[in-house]
Order: sequence, then C-alpha cells, then structure tokens
Amino acid sequence: GRSSSPRPAPPRPAPPPATLGVKVDSAVLDRLQEQVVRIISDFGPQDIAVFTHGVAALGSMLHPATLQAIERHAISISVKFLPQHVANFLWAFATMKVCPTPGVLDAMQCRTRDAIEGFEPQHVANVLWAVASLRLTLEDDTIQALLQHARATSIIAKPPDMTMLLWALSEFEIQPPPAVLTAILDRCEVTVEDFLPAQISNLLRSLAVLCVPVPESLMDKLLDRATSCPSTYCAQEVSNLLWALACLSAHKQAVRAGLYERLAREAEVVQINESMHLSQINQFFVDLSLSCSEDPALEKSLPSSINSLRETLEKPAAAAFAQASTTTSRLQNDIVNALKAGWQGIIAEEEAHDPVSGYGLDMLLDASAVPELAPLGCAPGKWALEVDGPSHFLKVGDRRQPTRSTLLKRTHLQRLGYTLVSVPYWDWDKIRREGLDVKLQYLEDKLRNPL
Repeated sequence: GRSSSPRPAPPRPAPPPATLGVKVDSAVLDRLQEQVVRIISDFGPQDIAVFTHGVAALGSMLHPATLQAIERHAISISVKFLPQHVANFLWAFATMKVCPTPGVLDAMQCRTRDAIEGFEPQHVANVLWAVASLRLTLEDDTIQALLQHARATSIIAKPPDMTMLLWALSEFEIQPPPAVLTAILDRCEVTVEDFLPAQISNLLRSLAVLCVPVPESLMDKLLDRATSCPSTYCAQEVSNLLWALACLSAHKQAVRAGLYERLAREAEVVQINESMHLSQINQFFVDLSLSCSEDPALEKSLPSSINSLRETLEKPAAAAFAQASTTTSRLQNDIVNALKAGWQGIIAEEEAHDPVSGYGLDMLLDASAVPELAPLGCAPGKWALEVDGPSHFLKVGDRRQPTRSTLLKRTHLQRLGYTLVSVPYWDWDKIRREGLDVKLQYLEDKLRNPL
C-alpha cells in the first residue's frame, strides 16, 4: 500500500530569548570550540548543556572534534545530569540536526528514567520533540515514564509544552494512554486563550494524526481562538489546520467560528505552493466537497472566500497529490500473484487512481470475473483491494489501529462508492510461507467480508 498523506515538517520551539538575534564571529566560535576540547574534563553537566544549547541557538554547528569530546564526556558524567541538562542537551542535537551516538542517547534515557520526578512539562516536551525530530526512537519504558509524568504535571503545562509533546507522539505513531490524553485536553481547555495560531494548528494536526476525538467544547474554544488571535498564519499552519479539520469532521464548527473565512484570506497572502501543503489542501477539498454533497446546508453556509480558494488551488492541489511517489512492496506483489493464480481476470487494474479524489489504489478488482465473491451492492469498477503495511498503523497499547491518513483515505473512497478490502501486513506474514490453498482461502474470506 501507499502513503495517503505527506508528513508535515516538525514545528520547532524557539530558542530562549537571550540567544535570539545574537551574532558571534565564526573565528571566535572556532577558538571557543578548540578551547572546549582542551578543557572538556573540567566541564560539568551544566557546562555541557549550556555550551551545546548556545551553539545550536546561534544557528552554528559543533566541529567533529568538539562533538566527539562532548559526547564522550557527557556519557562519563551522565548520572549527574539534571532534567534541564538532559532536555537542553538533546534539544541542541535536534536543532543542529545531528544525531547523537547510541551511547549518548542510552545515557540520556537512563538519566531521564532515574530523574523523572524532577522533569517539568517543558523538559518532557523538549526531550520527546528532539528525539522525534531526529527520527530516533526511545525505549517503551522511557516513553511511558515521560507520559505518566506529563499527566502528573499537566496542571502547570503551557501550550508549547502540550503541542510539542503531542506532535512528538504523532511522529512516534504512539497514541498516549486515555488518562494522559484527558489530562492534556483538560489543560488545553483551561489555557486556550494562550494558544497562538501555530500551536492550534499543530495541536489539532497532532490530535488528528493520533486519531483522538476532540471534545466539542474544546474544539469550539480552539476554533474561536484560531479565528480571533491577531497573529498571522504561515502556509504550513494553514494546510495543517485545514487537513486536521477535515480529519476531525469539524467543517460546521469552523464555518460557525468564522475560521474558514479567515484561513482563506490567510492562504491568499502566504501563497501555498509547496507540494506537501498542496497535497493536504487536496484532501481538505475532497472532504469538504463530499460533506457538502451530503449536507446542502453546509454548502450554503460556506463563505465566498472558501469557494474562491477552491477555484484557485483545487487544480494545483489535485496535481500535487497525484504526483506523490509510490512504491510496490514485495508483500503487494505476493498478494497479486496469489490472486492471479486463484481467480483469472480478478485484477482489473494495478496501481489505479480514483479520478475524483486522486487517491491511489493498489488494485481494482473485476466483480464480473468472480461474481460469486463480489460483495452485494458492489458498483462496477468500485471494488478495490488495499495492502496495508506497517506505516498504515498506529500503536495503541498492545493493539494496532489504522493511522489517520489510512482512515481518511478509506472514508473518502467509501463515500465515493468504493467497496474496500484491506489486507494488513501481519495477517499475510502469518501465511506467507504457506501453500497457495491457504493464501486463497484467506483472500476469499477477505473478499467476501469487505470493510
């Protein structure tokens, strides 16, 4: 199967105000780094954290020799690191876009678990954000310790802390425990007037990715704040927010709050032209069109500015979405071969595209070739099989749950009249080495019981 939605770029926390706007001559910084290497054994955890954090906040990089010396020394004194040191140290690596060595990451994880009671919400958020930004992973024990502590300290959490934490979890594709979610959402409702547009956009996008339903009262408050906040939106924030509102079925609430009118105006100013953002806008347009066809009252309530935005961006958004790269997996090839061996002519088309939404379909099946297997009411040309690999699922406790992108794709295609069959990777892994008869029996059961 293919990805159904591009991954938005990570939001970045701003460096502390004291470091903003400061320029340091590169020659001076070079000499400082040389001196650090010479006296690294005298550095304590605070010295390491402050120096690396400062270099990163200035937009500079550590020299290889400096980095190696700092990493080696940090491991040797890691048991002395305080929570702020751990958070700032990892924040610096992520800001410089440099992956720490496995030894450094292991040492910081151990220290995180040992010193968890001293972590503040910002420390939790920065650690998770840093590791997720670098596309690294944490041990389950570390994540659970951080999440449980986030729940315990949620009463003092601020909007940036909650936004970064949920964004990181969406990158890890891990849905937090219900108690943690409840604490965070309750705190969001209390602090909603402190949220900025970027934080609202990232919050709703993360909740959508994590398949978390947003309480109606919180959604109303967030959308009112998103509409009335004087700060402006960038292209990524507009596209993230529109995509999230489609995922969360919040069109009516967004119209009522006046948010669509504002976002349409903002979109004209920021000029949305990157393919990633346009692809998200395409899914918003698809969902909005389907919703309007199902509810004429919604169509009538849309501001004219949204209709103007559709006229401007609908074609380039659809083109960007259709051009998203796809790959055919070995798993998919194995299923195709089994289908062809079992039922001649059952595959009408491989790597098909729906002309309305632009979604790719792993294969369209021909109901006339196997009428005894075709589901009742299956429309001609609308019987599709999707092969869903690991990237299509979230980890929810011990269970696997389809990602938001996968759910959105399924919902859109079903609303467009498709009958969908899904083959999850773990099912096929169990029978991959079995004979053809076993595979065909599994596929027959799937074909007779679509989603």
